[in-house]
Amino acid sequence: MTKFDVIVDNLMERFRTFNALDVGVFKTCILLLGIIIGMYSSQKIKKFAPYLWFMFALAYVYVAIKLIRAEVDDLDWD
Repeated sequence: MTKFDVIVDNLMERFRTFNALDVGVFKTCILLLGIIIGMYSSQKIKKFAPYLWFMFALAYVYVAIKLIRAEVDDLDWD
């Protein structure tokens, strides 16, 4: 197993510890990223970009902290 596979497996174990709120925030984060990417093709809604970037950053930080602090007993980093 490669190092990348080990990292992905460990992240998936941590993701399995998420509750409904955490999954909702994760999905919101992904949705906001898609909206941000798509908004740059329209001049009318570009003015909302800073607000969407801020909400994306908050959601991203929340998900990252939950992944880092997840308590999984038998993570295999070897």
